[in-house]
Amino acid sequence: MRSSILLPRLGVGLNWHQIARGSVATSAHFSYVPVAPTVSEEQLQSLVHDIRSSKRVVVLTGISTESNIPDYRGPQGAYQTGFKPITHQQFMGKPERRARYFARSYYGWPEFSSVQHNAGHNAGHAALAQMQKQGWIQTIITQNVDRLHQSAGASDVLELHGTTYEVKCMACGSMSCRHELQRKIAHLNPEAAVELSTRSQYSDYKAWQKQLMDRAGTNANGSGDVAAVELSTRSQYSDYKAWQKQLMDRAGTNANGSGDVVPIRRPDGDTEVLDAGEGFQVPDCLVCGSGPLKPDVVFFGDNIPVKRAELAMELSSKADLFIAIGTSLMTLSAFRLAQAASQNGKLVILNVGETRADDKLPLEKLELVAGDVLPKLAAHPVLLKPRTPA
Repeated sequence: MRSSILLPRLGVGLNWHQIARGSVATSAHFSYVPVAPTVSEEQLQSLVHDIRSSKRVVVLTGISTESNIPDYRGPQGAYQTGFKPITHQQFMGKPERRARYFARSYYGWPEFSSVQHNAGHNAGHAALAQMQKQGWIQTIITQNVDRLHQSAGASDVLELHGTTYEVKCMACGSMSCRHELQRKIAHLNPEAAVELSTRSQYSDYKAWQKQLMDRAGTNANGSGDVAAVELSTRSQYSDYKAWQKQLMDRAGTNANGSGDVVPIRRPDGDTEVLDAGEGFQVPDCLVCGSGPLKPDVVFFGDNIPVKRAELAMELSSKADLFIAIGTSLMTLSAFRLAQAASQNGKLVILNVGETRADDKLPLEKLELVAGDVLPKLAAHPVLLKPRTPA
């Protein structure tokens, strides 16, 4: 059976449990950004003072949710749906698992990469890049794999978990471009290429989504508004689970019969695909001719490359101000950087919600959204001016 894309009739990352409870607007557009108060003048002045009085400022980021790229551990993250990402051991263990991964990645890559291509970096990315150019921030260490910091103009960026924009041969170590791999996959899988090509005919994701719904006969009110269409049928069913299962059965998307719904877009850019990997061809390395290819991303169960981990630790240890922004620090690698920084300088956390460091490290924590506080920092009269070397 050929691989076929799951019709995105449940929306991009839409949390249906919230919609059923009426806690969010019934719209196919969904935000992963948590709700938080606006930064106060006192908080802003304190941050300006910290940055101004520090000689070496290092930031650790995980702020791509504000570009509508989901995370794993946030309130609307992938883990909240029961999703479990593929591990390094699973990926390397069987060719079938690699085929499944790349089938999902192939369908998701155009939408994921278009965020960077269309200058989808958010206000937080732009503010950090500006403060770096002015000399107030020395290094940006990011847990995100989407290169939105570079898109915003940042220069000294350490990608702690790697990037989806590069592909590595696991046999010979050669590196290649993810865009080039996309073209090779299309050549090997012409049916998938035809299906995916319909995306380019539409100006935005919602227009494409509407077309898929029309084709499947699921666009009851003609709007392409997934939530509005499906919510109108809710009253016909006795409970939420029965309604959810019916929607998936009708669309042919209830692959295992459970009725469990997962978001279309994933944190690393892959997409839910029916029968993913069946009959799907994945190219081998063009350099050595045999090695399996893998995105240059640290999968779960894998380790950060030694030299990269050592550099991140050195940079963090030497910082007299370390600001963790938009990260829960739940991964041990990120927590250790914050821990090392707190032993030699000041640790500030800008994050909405619990972090691993909350009760373990000396720190100052502000529950603020990056897109609110960072632009105001960058626009402060003190930080608008280039830093004068001491």
